[in-house]
Amino acid sequence: VGGLIGGVKLISTRPGLPQEPVWEPVGIPSWLQSRIGLVYTGRRRLARRILRTIMGRYMSRENPVVSILNEIQEVARQMRRALETDAPEAFGNLMSYHWDLNKHMDQGSTNPFIDGLFHEMQPFILGGKLAGAGGGGFAMVLAESEEALAHLDARLQQCYPDEAVRVWPGALTPAGLTLDTGP
Repeated sequence: VGGLIGGVKLISTRPGLPQEPVWEPVGIPSWLQSRIGLVYTGRRRLARRILRTIMGRYMSRENPVVSILNEIQEVARQMRRALETDAPEAFGNLMSYHWDLNKHMDQGSTNPFIDGLFHEMQPFILGGKLAGAGGGGFAMVLAESEEALAHLDARLQQCYPDEAVRVWPGALTPAGLTLDTGP
C-alpha cells in the first residue's frame, strides 16, 4: 500500500479480513527534505524469500515475529511523532532501530557486505535502513547534516571504487520519493 500512495504517511489496518488500509498523511519537515538520501548498495535481496519466511513465521504465530511486528507498528507511530515534533535525531535512531528489528525477524535480511556498508556510513548518518522488500538494492539514510550527504558519497567512492555504491539524490514530495534527475 505504501508504494501506491504518495508522500509520507502512516498506514494502519484493523485485525482480520478483509484488510482495509487507512492512511494518515504526515508533513515533511525541511530537515528531512534536505537530509534524506538513497544509497545504492549494488546488491539485491530476494524479497520473495524474505517475505515468505516472515509470513510463514507470522502465520505460525511464532512469538518473536509477532512481538517484532507489534514493535514495528509502535516504531512507525514514534517516527511520525519525531517528524511532527522536529526531532531528526530521534527519527534517525528510529530508522536504525527499525532496521535492527528487521534483521532480528529474518537474519537473511542482511549480509556481511550490507553490514560493512552501514559501518562505513555510520559517521555521516543519524540512522538508516534498507528500503522496500529488497528488490531495488537501496538503503535510505538520514544524514547528520545536508553537507554530510556529499561527504558520505565521497567516502563511499573511496571505500567501494569498483562498485556502483553511491548516494543518489532524491526528494520527498507529496507524490512520494522521487529521484532528482536534474535539469
